Amino acid sequence: MQINIRFNDQNKPININCKCGVILEHIRKCANLDSSLLLDLSDKDGNVKLLRPNLTTYATQFLSAGETYYLVSATEDPKQYTYKLLATLTPEEGTIDVKPTKPDKKDVAKKPPPKPASRAKKPGK
Repeated sequence: MQINIRFNDQNKPININCKCGVILEHIRKCANLDSSLLLDLSDKDGNVKLLRPNLTTYATQFLSAGETYYLVSATEDPKQYTYKLLATLTPEEGTIDVKPTKPDKKDVAKKPPPKPASRAKKPGK
């Protein structure tokens, strides 16, 4: 079960029978990218595969064997993630318009719940 990943001007075969986090870290090392970049993959139609929010899920849930995917970096805006393609496309590939995605609910910062009133016993009672 293998896919091809395009990054920079390279094409790298990757086994997808492992967790998404392992794949993204392997690609990060192969592409020599900084650990602060938020990485993900996009298909040729610009659909982001959302591996990053699913690091412990097997990649076979999101990727299809034999396909080519393109490395993208995410920038977080208040209401969405926008993506930049990190692959040099060939003339045959044309252009890829990577679509923005909404933040995952667990990514959105929430206010902590209010603390319950203290029910401590008063001294002397």
